[in-house]
Amino acid sequence: MPRPITTITLAVCILIGLLSVLINPVTVAAVTGAPFMDMGRLLLIISSGLTVIGLLLIVGLCFVEFVRKYEVQLINIGLLIISLDCILFALCLLDFIASKQIATQDLVFQPETSAQYRTSEFNYISRINRLGFRGLDPVNMDNAPTRKILLIGDSFTYGWGLDYENTWGHILQCALTDSGLDAEVYNCGKPGCNPEEYVSIAQRAIPVLKPDLIILSILQGDDLAQIAYEKMRKASTAPRKSFWERIISQFQHHSRETFPHLYAWISGIGAHGSVSLHRGFTADWKKQGQQILRTLNQDQAKRYATLDPSVRNMFEDGQLNPRLIYDALIVPDRYVRLENVQTLENQRSLAFLANYLNSIAGAARDGGAEVIVVIVPHPAYTCGETMETMRMMTFVVPDSLRWTTNAEEAVKRAADLAGLACYSPVESFRSYTGPPLYFKYDGHFNIAGAAFYADFLVGIVLSYFNNEKFTQGCHIKIPG
Repeated sequence: MPRPITTITLAVCILIGLLSVLINPVTVAAVTGAPFMDMGRLLLIISSGLTVIGLLLIVGLCFVEFVRKYEVQLINIGLLIISLDCILFALCLLDFIASKQIATQDLVFQPETSAQYRTSEFNYISRINRLGFRGLDPVNMDNAPTRKILLIGDSFTYGWGLDYENTWGHILQCALTDSGLDAEVYNCGKPGCNPEEYVSIAQRAIPVLKPDLIILSILQGDDLAQIAYEKMRKASTAPRKSFWERIISQFQHHSRETFPHLYAWISGIGAHGSVSLHRGFTADWKKQGQQILRTLNQDQAKRYATLDPSVRNMFEDGQLNPRLIYDALIVPDRYVRLENVQTLENQRSLAFLANYLNSIAGAARDGGAEVIVVIVPHPAYTCGETMETMRMMTFVVPDSLRWTTNAEEAVKRAADLAGLACYSPVESFRSYTGPPLYFKYDGHFNIAGAAFYADFLVGIVLSYFNNEKFTQGCHIKIPG
């Protein structure tokens, strides 16, 4: 005669099954909308799996013979699920508590830091606000009438070499305000950033800042060159890890992505690994330059010897970004390479850029924002004075780059593939005849260049907020 199922057994199985579902982070998030359940992908998968197992456990109670046969196993499985749920729930709760203790975000940099940058061409102080990006703390984030504009890009967007008041993002905000638009611009530009990092910044910043419009600034030629260089570098220099090293690396990565605030709270650094700006980048340029010189091979050393003496002195004295000289010595023809858009390297870079733009567009859709791509004119294609300086650095910069459109067309094509409108001020920069728009040696926008770029954008942004839809494709607009 089969052993009867006791009431206690059923009660225990039902209780375990219900607890395994109810205490699960996914269930709590769905029922309460709790903010501390802003889960990463790994946690979502694990929690969802545990919820499904818990539901199956409850369903299994309907089959008496099944329960009678596997009574002990069901109870043990249920207890294991509850234990795992409790651990996940506790970690989520601790991450939420940590986020309140930190009381700041590190969307780009470590919050509330500052640094002074000084070279022979500029001297300015950069201050990072409580949310981790350059500029003042946002004032009207929750004010519905205020139009919120998020800027994503590299050092040109960040405003390298300029006080914040002279960055094109701040100039754009002032111009929009003068035009009667209540707007707030958030500058999430980051020096040295590449399109792959733009995606991470967008995914972090959009849920926090809730922008209406995202201006994604793609640096003409250089962003595509960075993609090609990074893929080549990773493929050629990345050491092969053992199986267990890969497992540990993946565990660390997913743990940090899943519980960023808890990690930050414990380690004392930014939740997304941002570095403090207290020391500043330029303070290490001389040391970095010395390190570069020690790594040069024979051919690169010969090329270094041909540097213009004024450029070499600035480099060795720490007055010039060492990355400029490094790029010139390692890949002197990086801008010429982009002219042949049919090469496999360039086609791959274009495909990667299109995927990055598509990811940002997806994050924007989830956040209810519109994205436009705006090309940042690189002096290698627009400025005769800076082109000559680049030749002094041993870059291969033929005059033909001043009228080529291949670098623009590549960005346009990537934007088309991602379904985004693309705007280019390159022709207006080429036809400009006033004072220089770039620092002669550093190559970034000076005050005049930032103002000229901002002026180009004013009409585009006003058109958008006047309910004129963006059209897909590349548009050339010369500021009046």
